[in-house]
Amino acid sequence: MLVNLSVIATIGYQQVAKFESRIRVVATAWEAEHLLAECASSEEAKGLVRFLAQSIRQGTGFVDLNRLDLSRLANAASPDHEHQ
Repeated sequence: MLVNLSVIATIGYQQVAKFESRIRVVATAWEAEHLLAECASSEEAKGLVRFLAQSIRQGTGFVDLNRLDLSRLANAASPDHEHQ
């Protein structure tokens, strides 16, 4: 999925179900909410949100989510990785 970062107003999380480990990452644009990814864990979701935030700060216009490895982003977001 190709995401136009220039029109996103907010990026957030949604828990799939009460006792479910999966987390959805959603974006709001033009008063509509869009599912960006359904992540297997909160670490994957955090990694994806950090990646998107960094891309926005860098002025990236579009991101192809099909090319992202969520498990790799999760490892980059983990506290253990930050101290290496």
